[in-house]
Amino acid sequence: MDIKAKENLEKIKFYFFVFIIMSICGWIMELIYSSITLSRLNIPGFLYGPWCPIYGTGAVIIMTLCDDKNILKKIGKIFILTTILEYIVSVLLELIVGIKWWDYSGEFLNINGRVCLLYSGYWIVIGLFILKYIKPWFQRMYNKIKSNKIEIIINITMLVIATDMILSIINA
Repeated sequence: MDIKAKENLEKIKFYFFVFIIMSICGWIMELIYSSITLSRLNIPGFLYGPWCPIYGTGAVIIMTLCDDKNILKKIGKIFILTTILEYIVSVLLELIVGIKWWDYSGEFLNINGRVCLLYSGYWIVIGLFILKYIKPWFQRMYNKIKSNKIEIIINITMLVIATDMILSIINA
């Protein structure tokens, strides 16, 4: 395998690693936020496991497409790409499982209740935090773990998440 192919494979493994960890972190964040706002324990998402893939996907998008030197371009990219992601995921969840998982109809500047200015603003804050602190930390942590261990972690976790998605869709 040539050097370029090895570099690309390492990038792919890194972003799968990011996807997994940030999906779990997103689930924890949703658990805390929704439980506080509802004043009761609220388990987020439609999957059985402790992960919300929209957060893992959002983190990967932010890290790969939004790490611009110009802060206004960075903010604009985060805003646009994560808003599009949230809209698409909302539509897909409704089509696949038949349930609208969130509804921002009462929020200012919403589009079909699927996205709104407030939550797109939250994505900007999260995105800037990811680029400033999380991405460098992930790179350091990833580089400390041996490559074969990363592959095992990624393969097992992605298999578990894929199985969870299939079972969640079948049982929805």
